[in-house]
Amino acid sequence: MKVIYKYTLPQGNGITTSIPDGKVRAIMNQDGIPSIWIEHNTDQYQISYALITCIGTGTVFNINDVGIYIGSLQDGPFIWHYYMRDQ
Repeated sequence: MKVIYKYTLPQGNGITTSIPDGKVRAIMNQDGIPSIWIEHNTDQYQISYALITCIGTGTVFNINDVGIYIGSLQDGPFIWHYYMRDQ
């Protein structure tokens, strides 16, 4: 079975948070709060976690430190870009 859950995203250059791993379905602001919707497989008994890192436009970073690009969102004058990697 599948289920989609919403998680709050961090904002700020290089800020990282841990969330249960799954397929990213959307990244957007909801009521002004940066959020991500992740699809999880409920048939799996063991939960793995992924690290989500926030990078601001114009910030220099090492792709090996942040993983794969999963999406961006606008928050006022800022555009935040999010990357996911295994924990």
